[in-house]
Amino acid sequence: MDLIRVGGGENLCIDSQDLYYSYQLFKIANNPQKKNIVLVFSLFSPGWCLGKSHSDDFYLFYRPIFGVDYEYPDIAKERNLYEIEAKTTKIIEKECKNSQKLQKKIENIDALLKKKYHPKRKVKMVHKRALRHLKEANRPISEMHWCEQFMSDTQKLKQNLFIVIAPAASVYREVLDSPDKLFSQVTDMAKKYPNVTILNLFDSPMFQTEHFADCDHLNYKGARILTEHLWSEIDKKEKN
Repeated sequence: MDLIRVGGGENLCIDSQDLYYSYQLFKIANNPQKKNIVLVFSLFSPGWCLGKSHSDDFYLFYRPIFGVDYEYPDIAKERNLYEIEAKTTKIIEKECKNSQKLQKKIENIDALLKKKYHPKRKVKMVHKRALRHLKEANRPISEMHWCEQFMSDTQKLKQNLFIVIAPAASVYREVLDSPDKLFSQVTDMAKKYPNVTILNLFDSPMFQTEHFADCDHLNYKGARILTEHLWSEIDKKEKN
């Protein structure tokens, strides 16, 4: 799950981020002077919980870098993550000092942004990925209370909250229900908060195959389209 700030502000996007960590980073970076908050929402977001996944490599660094505690300390304890943190901190410090490695990581990101998706490749794998994301969304223990915290906090601070439902390639969408059904939970929740704008771009005709790097990530061209559309919606909101 990705949290971004636009308008010259902070960008807090981190790989494999869930609603809990998006909200915690929002709390760290937020202040009343920030008028527009953007939360990117994916198919899997309602049930995706980094703490209950096997992605310890992502789960580990929020505490040493940002001071954000584990959502489920008991799980972290079972996995000995508190003990591993000291080693992780040393690795982070070492990586940050290696400018060549950092530059290579940036180049890898740039390479992804320049990619063009080929929908005829690995169709079964894409369908499997989409259905796995749907399964994540429908987990019995929901993480949507963190999404409502976003709505509630931004309303109290008189901030505009834009929830962007991320676009997906047609091959990813073809095994799923309509976006209205898939994202009804977040759209229904938003009805209680007049400061919240839902931008459902999941099947938007603005995004064609050439705008994707893979089945559910935009390339540079697609990202430009999304950003320009988002700026337009922010301008509309601020003028009203």
